[in-house]
Order: sequence, then C-alpha cells, then structure tokens
Amino acid sequence: MHAGTQQKAQLRSVVGEKAGSRGDYSMAFVTRALEALKNGGAMGALFPANLLTHESATPWRESLAAAGDVRLIARIGDFGLFSQALVHVACIVLTKGGAPSREFTALVTGNEPGVTGDALRELRKTHGSPPARATGDKQWNLFSADTSVLGRKLPWRILTPEQRSIIDALEAAQTPTVGSLFNIAQGVQTGNLKLFLFNEEEFRHLKLPAKEKRYFRDALMTDSIDDGRILKKYHMFFPHGKNGPIFEDEAALSEAVPTFYKLVLKPNEALLRSRASIVRANRQDWWGLMRPRTGSFALSNEPRIVSKFFGAEGSFALDEVGRYLPSTGHVWTPKRILNLSVEEHEEEWSEGVAEAASIEVLRAYVTLLNSRAFVRLVSFRSVTIAGGQLDLSSRFVAPVHIPDLWEKSQTPLYSELVRALASAAVKREANSGGDIDRIVASLYGVPELGKS
Repeated sequence: MHAGTQQKAQLRSVVGEKAGSRGDYSMAFVTRALEALKNGGAMGALFPANLLTHESATPWRESLAAAGDVRLIARIGDFGLFSQALVHVACIVLTKGGAPSREFTALVTGNEPGVTGDALRELRKTHGSPPARATGDKQWNLFSADTSVLGRKLPWRILTPEQRSIIDALEAAQTPTVGSLFNIAQGVQTGNLKLFLFNEEEFRHLKLPAKEKRYFRDALMTDSIDDGRILKKYHMFFPHGKNGPIFEDEAALSEAVPTFYKLVLKPNEALLRSRASIVRANRQDWWGLMRPRTGSFALSNEPRIVSKFFGAEGSFALDEVGRYLPSTGHVWTPKRILNLSVEEHEEEWSEGVAEAASIEVLRAYVTLLNSRAFVRLVSFRSVTIAGGQLDLSSRFVAPVHIPDLWEKSQTPLYSELVRALASAAVKREANSGGDIDRIVASLYGVPELGKS
C-alpha cells in the first residue's frame, strides 16, 4: 500500500531517500528483514510488482542487490491467490553471505485461476537452484536469468526467453519506438472533476444558454472509448486560450457565464481556490483548470490518437479534428507527416490528398495499437492492475517498439498492409481469426507476434 503521512515518515526513517518520491510501505519491511538477516540466511518477501519496474524505486532495488544475493524474483499475476490485492504481486528471495550467483530463478505467471499453484509446484522441483531449462505453458514460465540485469540502473523487468527473443529481434531490426514517432501527453487535469466535467444528463440539467455552452469542450473519460471507438462524450468547462485565461477577472467571468458562475463556480470558490496547483502558482483564475494543456494539444485541431489511462485491446481511438480533450487518458500527437515529394507527385498529390493519406496512416495506427500483438509488447514493459488492464502512461508506452507506418505506407512491399489496417479501422472489423495480428506481425517483421 502507498504510505500515508505517518507511514511516509516511518518509511523514510528505515529506507531514507531510497524510498523515492512514491515509496511503498512494503519497502521498509523488506529492508528491515534484509538488515536483520545473518550471513548464511535466506529470506523471502511479497510486495507490489510495480516496485520491480518503477523508476523512483531504482535506489531501493539497487540497495537490495548490493546487500543480498537475489535467488528468486517472481511476478505473480493470479489475483485470486491474494483476494485483497488490487495490483500484481511480486516475490523475492534473498540470501546473504554466500558466493554471488551468476543466475537467479525467474517466475512469471498469468491471471488465470490456479496458474500460480501449477507454477509453484514446478518451482519446488528446482530445490532452490535456477532451472537448467525453461519450463511452462501459455500462462506461466519458469526460467533462469542473468544477475547482470539487476546491476544496471534499469527496471527489474522479468522477461521470459520468448519475450526476450522478440525484443532482441525488434532491436536488431532497429524498429522505432512509440516515443520516437509520437508525443504522448497526459490528458487535461481539472483539479476537480465534479465541478468541471459533466455527462450528457448533468449538462442538460444545468440548463445553460447557448452563449455559455461555447465555453465548454467535448471531453473523454475512462468509459468514453470502447473497441477502438469514441462512444461517450462529456462536457468540460474550459476557460483557457493560447495566451492563458480567457477571463481577465472574476467580473468578466460572471458576465460571460452567469448561470454556470452562480450555480457551480461561486458556491465552490473556497474549494477551487485551495487546489494545490492554484495555490503554488499564486494563480488569480481560481475558476481555471489545474493543467489545461494549452501548450501541447488542447488548442490544436490537428488529427491525433487518444487513449484510456488504463486499458488493453480496444483502448485507442482516432480524433481526426482534435475535437476531444481526454481527462483520464492520453493524447498521442504524431511527430511527423508523410514525406511526399511535390516534384514527383505534382499532379497526383495535392495538400488535401496528402492530409487524407496522413489520416489513413493514423487509422492504420489505431488498428495496430488495438491489436493483441501491440498490447502484448506493452505488457512486456507496463504494469498491470486488477482486471488485466495495463498502465498506458508515456513512461511505459514510449519505449515500446512500433513500425513506422508513414514510411511503410510508401513502400510497395508494405503499403497494402497499411491500407488493410486503415480499412479495418473504418469498417470497425474485429480481429477475426487473428488476421489483424498477422498483418501487424508482418509490419513488425516478427512472425512470433502474430501467434495467439
């Protein structure tokens, strides 16, 4: 569990600065246990699996590797094993005082009931030694891993041999990453969803006149995107422009939106003024949003991809005209456009045709992002919450490999595949028989990605 105020003080008294900015209380228990361990002893511990990968936990992980010898790291995905757990659970076994090991045992299990039990029974057969060969099935893997991966200032990401081979193949092919092709920004943060964001029924209930409605933008929440489509919109009060707040003072605000000011804003002035970001920045526009993202995507009408904050297949959608502002989600803005030669395509291409071609590439990307193949790659790097949803934040998704579809759309060998993905997005075709995954795997150049 994340530490409260008192627990944070206790955590830092044990772990110190190694707790990082988002320390977990379990860090203190593991640290104390390792400190108390005598030479020749062994200890095991359970803790949230995101401590294996979270950047802020890097100093803590380094301290474990320095003070003890890692013999086992397990990432346990069966939430049924820990009925109260809302996140994946990790297990570590450490020894002290023995000869350093060159390998440790790694265990990764899926979310199906009973899977962890099967894996643990196989683990017992190893008698504490790293297995000579990898074993397992589609739901669990038991294998040995090189301890050198624990000595780097990198996440302790436990990849199975099959996963490692896929990553190696993508790196060898110099496949681009999401971060090299897209800017990924977190959605607009209001600081108070209840007062700034309204569903259709709530918005109608406000009975705002048309002149006030123009200060609201269409917005997205977690339930807005389903199966690659935007199905539900919200309404967000958005008093911001390219030069900052659009209302010079409170008088201008009350004159422009008198109904909303009287019903919602003024009665909650004290609450809105007390928001941390408003206080820190000494902002006078207490009615403004906490982070309106006007400097990145909020005022742009360029096409972009929007996603949920947590999701899996079907969690990405195309916003062709920059209409929507995600609140709980992310915005993917392309870093490039189609590199068309005017000389070569003087008659064939016009600005409008080039724009349409770029939209087609983004449609293809939406299909690719919603595929099992891409979500599988994300799962190699991201953390999972209850229900199997992946954290789609930039820090997890930006390093994921992804083909350059702008480039491939102009290559005879791949252009038909890009068009097929774009067509699937328009027709809203399901991933029938894994056809989409096979196309995606072909674009990646890694056939293993197309396997279910």
